[in-house]
Amino acid sequence: MLWFIDVNPITDPPALEALTRENYEEASRIWRKQIYRTTGDLKPITEKNYSACHNLAVLLTASTTIANIISGVALELDALEQGGVQAFLSDKLGMPIPNLKELQLIYLDQIIEDIGLRPRGGNAQLMNMLAQKDYTAKVDLMRKYAVSATGDLDKLIEDYTQRCQENKEKALDGAQQLLKKGKTILEQVELCFPKTDLKYRSTSDKLAKAVLSCGIQYFEAKSQDEDLDADSLLSLYRESRAIACSDFVEKDIDEQINKLQDWQEEAPTRRAESKVKEQVFRIKARILAMAMVEADTIPNIKAYLNDCETELEVIKSSLSPSRDVYNKYSTQVAQVCLNSLVAAVNEAQEEAKQGGESGDLLSRLSAISTLKKQLKDAWDITERLEKLGLDSEFRNGRFSQNKKILKDLCSQLGVQTEPIKLTPSPPRPTPPPPRPTLVQSESKSSSSNGDSFWAKWVDEENMGCVFMFVIGLIVWLISKCS
Repeated sequence: MLWFIDVNPITDPPALEALTRENYEEASRIWRKQIYRTTGDLKPITEKNYSACHNLAVLLTASTTIANIISGVALELDALEQGGVQAFLSDKLGMPIPNLKELQLIYLDQIIEDIGLRPRGGNAQLMNMLAQKDYTAKVDLMRKYAVSATGDLDKLIEDYTQRCQENKEKALDGAQQLLKKGKTILEQVELCFPKTDLKYRSTSDKLAKAVLSCGIQYFEAKSQDEDLDADSLLSLYRESRAIACSDFVEKDIDEQINKLQDWQEEAPTRRAESKVKEQVFRIKARILAMAMVEADTIPNIKAYLNDCETELEVIKSSLSPSRDVYNKYSTQVAQVCLNSLVAAVNEAQEEAKQGGESGDLLSRLSAISTLKKQLKDAWDITERLEKLGLDSEFRNGRFSQNKKILKDLCSQLGVQTEPIKLTPSPPRPTPPPPRPTLVQSESKSSSSNGDSFWAKWVDEENMGCVFMFVIGLIVWLISKCS
């Protein structure tokens, strides 16, 4: 079937003679005249022209262009459908020839194999023609080819999946190649099965999931680097979603698209974090330790908050005026702190309850006193947290709710939560002016230095001396009279 035959004594010999002289155009002209009308339409294939149809098909399939090859295959199928070629081969070989379906499958299998060896390929174009043309072996060929194509796709997926696992940083390139080659095979499968067919849907989903898997590996390997090609990866995800058929596959791809878009939006924050990576590292370490290792006690919570506040202040001052990174880690610190604080307060309430049920008045008073101290400490910590850069969702949500509950607890036990307001003292009255003093002499006035008490005290002393002098004088006079 892949060589020339000499059946029509009028047209075949001169055409074959032209081929020996390498005059391919002359041979083609002679045979075309037998099978085409002047309008270009194909004539019915009969016993008179089936050899011309077959020979022209052989000539075209020997061409170097895929368009000529496909035209030659279409003509050969017409010639085989007429039946003359089958009869000719049976007479020449002297043995029964397979039925038409088997003969067409043998022919097409050989053609498909030969075209697959061409550097430029062409099987996709060939299969497109075969899917549209009517011939006896069509259904069997399409089914056989679809099975072969899906097998080829399985091998392709396995190969590229392995490559991506071995070199995740190059997984994007592998995923793009897999998608390109896989879509070509998928188009061939589509020629055999409609998109609604389960075989097509499962094959399409398999390719989409494999491409997504390679993209995820690339993202995981490069997400900490600024040179991650986010635009190309996003385009890859969207193309893989376009070929997916099942809702669950589309959902998985959508999740990765959203994750990648979030990563893109957070790019400025990541660049800022790189400037304070030491502080971020220490905060993350303290968060992990407080959340997973350390006991939920007030002293531990205070120590944790002290350490984190120090690092947060460095972040705040280093990245000013931007507060994105500061707010991000302030919120994370506060979330863990609040978790531990709630646990500590709940435990303190339980201990107070147990102490109050003991029946011992002293134990009850001690338990209440301890609880009040815990609540006071918890309130102080809460006020410190409120001063941090909490995001609005956390501040107005869980934080505010717990703060209100804690305030109610403090109110029930008389724990001060409002700042103490100091009443200003009344103004001191203006002292009265000093009383005027009599200055007895120049020397006394200078010795008094203007002090009213001291001036008053000096006047009274002089008057006493005068009085004593008079008394002494009287006593002396009486003694003299006697």
